[in-house]
Amino acid sequence: MESDGAYRREIFENLLDAVKTHARVGEIEIAKGDGGEFTMKLLGVSPATCTVELLPCEPSFQVHFSRPQFSLNNVSFTVSDRDYDHLRIKTTRCFAGADEASTWLIESLTLKPSVERA
Repeated sequence: MESDGAYRREIFENLLDAVKTHARVGEIEIAKGDGGEFTMKLLGVSPATCTVELLPCEPSFQVHFSRPQFSLNNVSFTVSDRDYDHLRIKTTRCFAGADEASTWLIESLTLKPSVERA
């Protein structure tokens, strides 16, 4: 399996590039962190953040969503069926590629939470 550093950097950069391509300018701010992580921040009246980290030793990612009302942490995913089949610890989600994963990340970040009261 191609889990060496070069392959892991490549899948990280592919995901980051896909997010930058699909994110709407002025709606989402994207900041690359140290090493294998980046943060997306939803701008506007309903603030939200999403931090995506490349996991060590595996070609998979972990994401943390944060909103004023709630947070959702440690959601794991891969960006390739081939990678998923070779993981020692299986991820929560598996996407066909970086474009599909980036679309899910952006949709999850921009989803407007609704709470119904009884």
